Amino acid sequence: MKRIIFQFILIFGIITCCYTQNVVKGIVFEDANLNSLLDAGEKGIAGVGVSNGTDVVLTNQNGEYELPAYDNMIVFVIKPSGYRVPVNEMQLSAFYYVHKPNGSPTLRYSGSVPTGRLPEQVNFPLIKYDEPDDFNIVVFGDTQPYSDREIDFLKRSVVEKMIGITDIAFGATLGDLTGDRPDLFEPISSLIAQIGVPWHHVIGNHDHNFDTDNDRTASEAYEAFYGPATYSFNYGKVHFIVADNIIHSLNDEGRARYVGGLREDQFRFIENDLQLVPADYLVVFMAHIPLFDEGGETFLHADRNRLFAALSKFPHTLSLSGHTHYIKPYFFDGSEGWQREQPHHHMNIGAICGDWWRGVVDQYDLPGTMMRDGSPQGYFVMKFTGNNYGYDYHVVRYNDPQQISLYQQDQSLYANFFTGNKFSNLRYRINGGEWQPMQMVFERDPLFSSIRQRWDDETGLPGRTPSRPVISEHLWKADIHVPHSYSIVEVEATDMYGRTFMQKMLSHVIELD
Repeated sequence: MKRIIFQFILIFGIITCCYTQNVVKGIVFEDANLNSLLDAGEKGIAGVGVSNGTDVVLTNQNGEYELPAYDNMIVFVIKPSGYRVPVNEMQLSAFYYVHKPNGSPTLRYSGSVPTGRLPEQVNFPLIKYDEPDDFNIVVFGDTQPYSDREIDFLKRSVVEKMIGITDIAFGATLGDLTGDRPDLFEPISSLIAQIGVPWHHVIGNHDHNFDTDNDRTASEAYEAFYGPATYSFNYGKVHFIVADNIIHSLNDEGRARYVGGLREDQFRFIENDLQLVPADYLVVFMAHIPLFDEGGETFLHADRNRLFAALSKFPHTLSLSGHTHYIKPYFFDGSEGWQREQPHHHMNIGAICGDWWRGVVDQYDLPGTMMRDGSPQGYFVMKFTGNNYGYDYHVVRYNDPQQISLYQQDQSLYANFFTGNKFSNLRYRINGGEWQPMQMVFERDPLFSSIRQRWDDETGLPGRTPSRPVISEHLWKADIHVPHSYSIVEVEATDMYGRTFMQKMLSHVIELD
């Protein structure tokens, strides 16, 4: 841990003469020789955002900035389009400077070491880069290993299959990087770095320091390793906001509890930040807790309304979350505080660990983990074209269906279209006959339900018992009538972008005497 912190401090080329001051200042510069130091002849970059976590300023024509300084702050540069920031061997971006003069409070999982007084300058290197407006990113939901064994599950079921992946600008994991184990930040990050692209690790509720009742100190271990938990950056014509949207506290018995929301300092940063974003950019909000409710006010409505107000000037927006271990599309309108005529699309992307690494263990000692809505283990690839976006779901087990899972239960045909939503259309045909429509239903996925039922009916199954199924938000159904022999059933799904996907199965109905 200390080695990583030291490396990040070195990378900024900080002038080492220190003195007490109530401002932090420095230069954002083009690092022509890639040594991360401001050398003679290297020029400052004008118009780049820099923040202390609340205030945001733009650099002047010489690349200089000045901000109010506070104890226990993290200063960071907001990467502009057309540049990249240095990364370390874990593919973590060096875009920040931690200023915690006395270090973090004493907690079970250690935070920042004392940084002492502010340097005279905190400089940020940027590297000129021919950045395209059309690009793709990989997005994981919760990795959430509780042990080295589960890190090995992640390695063999996901990362090994992604090494050498091409045409990906960067990746992101939307929280719950670990299962209550900040000491696993380093092995998790080292593993995911093998994919070979820069990576953003968003904080989740299982990544907190739980032995504090203060939400601001609950992220001490995370910030010591990854830097600010709330920040932003640009890529192409997209502005990304990464946010710690978990309000942490302790109950009367000293147990950790949380609710989705944002602190005042985070709102101040987001609102100040968005004032400097071009109105035609797509704004993507990436956090852990979904903005929709899950059986109660699980994300504070007042905070959601304030966030929506800050986003209201932008005609192009998207928000992404993890946390739930199921895939759920959601469209906010005026009834829930959204202030534009076009609904706001929120995509809850599920979890790369599936059902917390549960399920029957196969011959390769890997759990057949599947999300609670019947979605197989996988990840999203978000595709950006200017200020527009689309996405595909990538299943990590190659023998699993890639976009649609089909299941027959008696005379009912079910199609689980993993990226489907209310704007999708599905139809089926039997043995090449006429196409017939399928109806969207809100039921529990029958395949996952049947797998879970095995654990109720049998004993001695290898692995851990799966969770109870939840209602799927992307399930279609049709009553079918097939001959009492094998028949080919085809399902065609059309998504909200007009793309079509096909899946086939053999149907067989057996009459019992």
